Amino acid sequence: MPKVFSLPIFTKEFRRSVPSVILWFLISGGLLVLALYSFSAAAQTDFSDRLQETLSAFPEELLAEFQLDNLPELSEFLTYFALTSHCVFAVGCLFACYRGCRSMVKLESHQSIVLIYAQPISRGSILISSFVSQALALLIYNLGLWGVSYGMAALQPDFDAASFALACLSLYFSYFMVEVMYLAIGYLLSVFLSHSSQASAAAFAVLLASLLLGIVGGAIPALSWMLFLSPYHYINTGLVLESAMLGAPAGVFPYALICLIFSLILGALACVRYYFKDFNV
Repeated sequence: MPKVFSLPIFTKEFRRSVPSVILWFLISGGLLVLALYSFSAAAQTDFSDRLQETLSAFPEELLAEFQLDNLPELSEFLTYFALTSHCVFAVGCLFACYRGCRSMVKLESHQSIVLIYAQPISRGSILISSFVSQALALLIYNLGLWGVSYGMAALQPDFDAASFALACLSLYFSYFMVEVMYLAIGYLLSVFLSHSSQASAAAFAVLLASLLLGIVGGAIPALSWMLFLSPYHYINTGLVLESAMLGAPAGVFPYALICLIFSLILGALACVRYYFKDFNV
């Protein structure tokens, strides 16, 4: 009976992903630090009032359609962090989808699949081992961002950084599960792509499509079902942080369960397709 998991492939794929994780962490962490560093300036100015004054020039109906009629108060660190981290979260989703899209087709493009098949191993084992390695890389990426977020929060005066640590950990766990779902989407696309050079375009297309579906679904009540097609919109960052700060981090588990179920389904579909695929070698 062929093995379901291959440790050598897992180790090799994880080592290959380390430089990419470091690069994307520096980009995401840098953006997060710059955004949170500017909080004190935003809190001490009338930035929120100026934004509200600018938006008041638009019709109220239009603002309500795009949920801009009730903006959060940016003078509070928790609210400001929720807004900025959710923007950086999009970078993580793109990173996850890109790693997935590039995963399996890269083996064919670089002729590595010939060397792998010189070993007694099944196609399903190759895909599962590679997927687990990339999921671990995403976990490390999110733990790094959690450290950056907690470090910036600890610098804030009169702020409960201890409670924020648990709340922020719950938030990044939610982010991680959504990114795993984007990773699974990428793996499913990877078994259809013909060359690794197509991975970046596919990842951008998936993220852009999901963002647009979420925006349309949130703006038009009749099309609210489109929100289910956008994993990025599964997470209500402000709600997760607020509930976790009040001592109820279990609120993240419904998000995690939904993402886990969809990820398993997408992974199974990828395994089936990969089993019948003709390699381009």
